Amino acid sequence: MRRYRCPTCGHAQDFEQWDTINVTLNPELKAPLLSHQLTTFKCARCNRATPVEHNLLYHDMGKHFMVWLMGYNVDGTSLAAVATLLAQAARGDKYKLRRVHSFNDLIEKVLVLSDDIDDRVTELFKATLPQRLRAQSGRSSVTLFCLGRSESSNDRLLYRLHLPPTRQTFEVPIATAQELFDDITRDLPPDTLDGEGPWQLIDKNYAARAFNKRGLNALESYRDVDLALNCFNRALTLMADDPILLANKASALGAMGRYGDAIEALDLALRLDAGNERLLLTRADYLGRSGKLEESLLCFEALVQAGFSGAAKGVERCQRLLRRRAEGN
Repeated sequence: MRRYRCPTCGHAQDFEQWDTINVTLNPELKAPLLSHQLTTFKCARCNRATPVEHNLLYHDMGKHFMVWLMGYNVDGTSLAAVATLLAQAARGDKYKLRRVHSFNDLIEKVLVLSDDIDDRVTELFKATLPQRLRAQSGRSSVTLFCLGRSESSNDRLLYRLHLPPTRQTFEVPIATAQELFDDITRDLPPDTLDGEGPWQLIDKNYAARAFNKRGLNALESYRDVDLALNCFNRALTLMADDPILLANKASALGAMGRYGDAIEALDLALRLDAGNERLLLTRADYLGRSGKLEESLLCFEALVQAGFSGAAKGVERCQRLLRRRAEGN
């Protein structure tokens, strides 16, 4: 029991806050959690309903999964200790351990995992649609929420689309989402997309990592630059301000001979990581490859002065090419 004060009228009263919920031991708590009843403070004086944001550990022993909401700086130390102990205890029991950062994410994970659905599949499918939906609708904000299996068919996923100011639902065959997941993760080593620690954060960043890994694999193993560029662009729709993704996109564009576009991507990456040696050297190299040898030479010389030893070879190469060009004239 915690003491809360109404933000509207200032009235203080007790509120039963659940820091851990085990729905195997207390199945009656699942429905009020999913409806937000357990996480809503209702003032006895003014009747104002206010969401109470706090950390929460959800545990389903029957389905073998735990979801740890650790998104708020509200007395989370003890809960973190409990979650660590539970993770250690569950290692040999094939548990799915997930981290989330909001109550909506917690509810989505509970709905998906309770229906025995691979949340990696649903997350990757979600990542492929918003860009297309934004383009079709002309809206800048599009949000997808997976509600688990459809009530009309056990073989279909039910998604809710938030397209402000409207909401609508649609169904997708699970086989379609699985096929997309298999295609993106094809040829990737097992666990290559896993994050650090036992508690995995399967969200849009996970999807971005998946597209990035697929793109790198296409670029390095198959030299399929079109597929690689497509994957990097998809990843960037999810993590637009990631310098590594921008650098990988530049590599694909460079492999296509599109050096001007590659330099634009590198410039964006350098705004986020200004001192990155690899980015600076690659940019100087692409300037030379695009025919701007004098500008490339100046960049390499400046990098040498800045202490980047790898730039010396670039200086020599630019000088050699400039001499050849002068001799040809």
